Amino acid sequence: MMNDRGKAQALRPEPDKPKHSDLITPADYTDQLIQGWERTRKGELIGIKTGFKALNNHTCGLRGLNILGGGPKVGKSSLVGNIGWDVAQDKIPVLIYDFENGRDRILTRLVCRMARVTEVELRLKGIPEKKKKDYEEAINKLRDGHFFHIVKDARTVTLDLIKRHVDTVITPDGKVLLIFDSLQKLPLNLDKRREGIDRWLRNFEALRDEYGCAIILVCELKRSGQGHYQDAGLGSFKESGDIEYTGDTMFIFRNTDDEKLKQLVIEASRDCEPGSVAFYRKVYPYWDFTEE
Repeated sequence: MMNDRGKAQALRPEPDKPKHSDLITPADYTDQLIQGWERTRKGELIGIKTGFKALNNHTCGLRGLNILGGGPKVGKSSLVGNIGWDVAQDKIPVLIYDFENGRDRILTRLVCRMARVTEVELRLKGIPEKKKKDYEEAINKLRDGHFFHIVKDARTVTLDLIKRHVDTVITPDGKVLLIFDSLQKLPLNLDKRREGIDRWLRNFEALRDEYGCAIILVCELKRSGQGHYQDAGLGSFKESGDIEYTGDTMFIFRNTDDEKLKQLVIEASRDCEPGSVAFYRKVYPYWDFTEE
């Protein structure tokens, strides 16, 4: 009868037997794993730094596939647009696939945020004298915004096109942030929406795995039985297929009893602890949020 040691020897591959390239053992991967740890050790975070301290601390930086769910008009687009702009200020390429607002609105809101001017002042009344210096600085930052990319015609986007975009902008150390706003507006066959959404979720997984990039995917939520979104959970993501099994971190951005105060919550995550991240106060009419 074969003892445990004999069984172990019998299970070892023969020295000259060819291995299949898809099969990875610790012996194959240990050096690469250590190199990855050494790269992240040089920075403060494992993932990409955002402009929000509590969000950075809670997640240790954006990484993998992040799903941001929220009700309509809660401020999801403004939040991810601000995150994208702040990431780009660190010379990390950002690609925004926008199906909601358009380039003019995105860039106008960024100028409002940076210069503390209103859209009425930009479009109608003109810039007040006391704000002209901040306005000029904001415009100069916009003109120097070479790492912030808004995809021109997102409605014709395909996985192959996204890959070409990523190949064009990705940094030598593999950093890039992709933002898709929103899942429900991606190019879909209207007769097979559920299948189309699940196919796009597989595409996002493929992008994450092939490039190691960080992705933010905005998603609408369904109303609860009481007609509101405050108690939304993993089952609340609208037309979302198996999204709860796809995202690495599932965020919900929800209203509170204070109309201008929003809460960001992690419902589930493979990498960090679920729970409240922070409260974000809406700074209107400047399209900004301050973290509390």
